[in-house]
Amino acid sequence: MKFFIGIFIFIFIFFIFNFSLGNSLSLGKIEKDYISKALQIQGISEKELGFEKKYASDSGYRLSIVTDLMDNPLKTPDYLDKSIAEINKFNNKITSQLLFLSQQLDVNINNKDISKINKELDNNLKKYASGNELIFEQIENIFRASFTIADRYLKQAIKNLSEKEINQLLIIAPVLWGDEDDSINKTLKGALHREFKVETDTSIKIELDTILEIVKKVDRYALSMAGCAISVAVDRSLSLLENNKSAIEDYKRQMILSEIPEVKGAVYVSDDTDWGKFVVGSEQDNVYNGNFAFLIDLGGNDIYHGRTAGAVGVLSSPFSICIDLSGDDLYDAPKTLFNFGSALFGCGMLVDLKGNDVYKGFHNSLGAGLLGIGALIDNEGDDIYSSGYYSQGAGNVGIGILSDIKGDDKYNGYEYCQGFSSTFGYGLLTDFEGNDIYYAGGKYRHAPLLPKDYRSLSQGFSIGFRPIAAGGIALLYDKSGQDFYNASVFGQGTSYWYSLGMLYDGEGNDFYNASQYAQGAGIHLSVGILIDQDGDDHYYSRYGPSQGEGHDYAVGILIDKKGNDSYFTSGGQGIGLTNSVGLFIDSEGNDVYTISEKSFGQGTANWSRGFGGIGLFLDLQGNDKYPRESAANDSSQWTQGVFGAGVDIKGTEKPSEAIVQEEPDTTITKIDEIFKMASLWEVGNARKKVRWARDKLKQRPQEAIEYIFKEKITTKDGLELRAIEELATFVYDTLNKDSTSKINFKQNLYQALYHKDRWARANSAYLLGKIKAIDAIDSLQLAYKQSRIRARAMIGAFEDIGDSSVVPIIMPYLKDKEEPTRIASARALAKLKDARAIPYLYNALSDKFFTVRIASETALVAIGEKSLEYLLTKPKDSKIIGVIAVLGAKLDTISEKDKREQIIQIITPYLDNSNPTIRLKAVNALSYFSDREVKELLQSKMALETNEFVLSKYKEVIKNK
Repeated sequence: MKFFIGIFIFIFIFFIFNFSLGNSLSLGKIEKDYISKALQIQGISEKELGFEKKYASDSGYRLSIVTDLMDNPLKTPDYLDKSIAEINKFNNKITSQLLFLSQQLDVNINNKDISKINKELDNNLKKYASGNELIFEQIENIFRASFTIADRYLKQAIKNLSEKEINQLLIIAPVLWGDEDDSINKTLKGALHREFKVETDTSIKIELDTILEIVKKVDRYALSMAGCAISVAVDRSLSLLENNKSAIEDYKRQMILSEIPEVKGAVYVSDDTDWGKFVVGSEQDNVYNGNFAFLIDLGGNDIYHGRTAGAVGVLSSPFSICIDLSGDDLYDAPKTLFNFGSALFGCGMLVDLKGNDVYKGFHNSLGAGLLGIGALIDNEGDDIYSSGYYSQGAGNVGIGILSDIKGDDKYNGYEYCQGFSSTFGYGLLTDFEGNDIYYAGGKYRHAPLLPKDYRSLSQGFSIGFRPIAAGGIALLYDKSGQDFYNASVFGQGTSYWYSLGMLYDGEGNDFYNASQYAQGAGIHLSVGILIDQDGDDHYYSRYGPSQGEGHDYAVGILIDKKGNDSYFTSGGQGIGLTNSVGLFIDSEGNDVYTISEKSFGQGTANWSRGFGGIGLFLDLQGNDKYPRESAANDSSQWTQGVFGAGVDIKGTEKPSEAIVQEEPDTTITKIDEIFKMASLWEVGNARKKVRWARDKLKQRPQEAIEYIFKEKITTKDGLELRAIEELATFVYDTLNKDSTSKINFKQNLYQALYHKDRWARANSAYLLGKIKAIDAIDSLQLAYKQSRIRARAMIGAFEDIGDSSVVPIIMPYLKDKEEPTRIASARALAKLKDARAIPYLYNALSDKFFTVRIASETALVAIGEKSLEYLLTKPKDSKIIGVIAVLGAKLDTISEKDKREQIIQIITPYLDNSNPTIRLKAVNALSYFSDREVKELLQSKMALETNEFVLSKYKEVIKNK
């Protein structure tokens, strides 16, 4: 019995877990159900999405996850979700990140291996530590011990490579990802040998096939273990620093500062070791010019010019670590390869804990691993990252990580950056918080295809070496913030040749901009995916394939879970192009879709190589807009092309999430603080606070009034004026007529009409209107005549007072020289609805500005029947037909039928006017009448119309009748 109870509990927990997880999955039950329906109508099963796409041979480079997702495309969103969950779980543990990323690269490494490293590290520490070391001595010993472990694994990783093969890799490494159009390639080939003064023949020709055969000999398990040995030391050191703040201060007091040639400014320690120089820098503003194996800086606004946390094994130090505790630092080495958390044949890690930092790197930098492990971690600050190619989270036969935890950051790179990978590589860029800007491109043109555009190959982009070797895994993950992604050609969750490219954005109103091959596109036997979880987002890619499109035996997916989004591309949004799978899903929101290629978007697939592909488009909620020529439409289902299908449903609108109101600070008693709270914008979570504060002002009216006229009557802030207005109307309308507060308040307004400040005078006129002070009419007129207030301020107050006695005062201002005053007059007369104004408003229909004309038309319509009677007595003129049409359409009784027909007859001749503007106005006027005769009249006249604008209006009106 206990057994069955246990099984039941397990099943129950499993169900609850999966149910809660399912609600947050990018590809949830609802999405899967509609995918099934869209496939079923085509006679296709979900399993058939795994039709064979691996037509090109691969010589042992393709990763198992790439194979699995090509064969099971619907697994791709789940795989990305799980990857994000792992990254979130271990965002502050570098070793856990490396372990997970290595496993994705088919490296058989596990937690037991990490335990093995930790145990060996503890044993090695016994050789260095006596137990009485100060904190930074402890950290130095940790790294000495870890370097010994890492060195053994690194030697194992490359033991199958000959000296010649290693030399070839070192020669080609600086330019492996260089652009063929860049003349600097000739200079950089062999640059590392020249830097470290090692003789070699850099003129030798090295074929790509040769390089790829060499890297297959690398023991990638040992390479990952070497990186993990270093990361374990980094994690331990960071934990020591976090938990021993007082020990840091003790260290500073006990150590003596000194100077060394490689550093401008003082240092606490400088040791020469078998691994290179170990330095502990002071809290001064230091300038570092040397190459360091281990560098820790205790503070200050520092400048790093040398190779910092840049490892170049074989030729120099295979391991290089830098930890900077605080300060606004500049990492500036624009000509140094493999720098700032990058590695070649080794491991380089840079951790900056605090400060607004600037990283100015060169090629192969800022978190780049090539035959090694490179990581750059920035914990806090508004940072700027700029670099050349192969940078900012780039991995090839290794792992490259750039992780930024907090701050509004800017990323700028040439190409192959911002989450980029290739063969046996994982490139990861993570940004957990802030409004960020990503720019990739601007250096190398994509000639001859798009000669005015640049190549990017970035922002969650992976590529193989076609047709020889598969690529790797790339991910750009931005957890929150309103972000701007700007790539040109190739980028934003896209891949090429047996690769996996991913971009995941957690929340925020984001902007995705690209030129081509972007935004969830799989190109040539690969898998690309973009997921955006929340926000009103904008997607623009001038050309396809893009936005959930696969091309040439590929899989392309775009999923946007929430928000009112807009999409533009030439052709895309769920296209299976040339035997591919394309999947586009927008789960919620009122969206706008635009494509410029007729019938080639929003769920379609073409015929190629004797068979087709599959393109699915799903919009599962909201009121959406589509281009006129698209087969797609709101609240409809369609098929097009070869196995292309689309579904748009309104769905069930989810209730808006309850806004958690901020509680007011009820301990506030000072009237100025209460007024400040009352002047907040009464929206969102501030409603309760504002309401409490305004009620408090009403409970203390005399005190509040005194404060307002002393401190705030001159305000220029509309929110403050709104708070004053609410108090004013309360005092005037609610309190007893004999209230001293009321009398003083209005009297203060009269006095303020003559205040030395013009804002005070304008505010007083406004408030006299809002409290509907009829007895203030004369005072307002006098204030205007004495140039204390403007005419439109006086008229605006009259409009709010609402007494028709002011109509004769207002009417002449319809001829005022100031356009805003004429508009204000027409608006006031529309509200007052007094027939005496009709002749003046009729004359205003000839005003030189359309703004005044339309305001006058509106006023005549508001006055109503008397306006119509007056206008029908005037000479027939096209300027009146709009007004009489609106008023005539309201005549629906039998007794009014003749007058209605009279109005139609007045408008009809203007359909033949030589001026197309007048014809357009006449067609629009007749649109107000639903009579069958009017429709027939319009149909007959439309046949004779030649102006395209007028003809379009005819079609619109007739269609709607």
